[in-house]
Amino acid sequence: MSSGVPHASNFMKQLHTPAGSAAVGLARSVLASADIPFEVRNEFLSQAIPSTPFDPELWVNDEDFDEATRLLVMPPPDLSAH
Repeated sequence: MSSGVPHASNFMKQLHTPAGSAAVGLARSVLASADIPFEVRNEFLSQAIPSTPFDPELWVNDEDFDEATRLLVMPPPDLSAH
């Protein structure tokens, strides 16, 4: 469920992503492309227990947090100038 297993000795931080599995799926693709290890938590919880308020959560190692955040908030390139 992750692009790489985070080291157990590392602290992890939750990335703030929009609610919903589609947004988490997009973020997973971005992180995997950048070779940033991540962990998805609560991915199947809402399916296992219907009517629960849990959304999937994306977690990265503490040392990757700033880069992951930068990648996920970077606006797409402006292709209209070409």
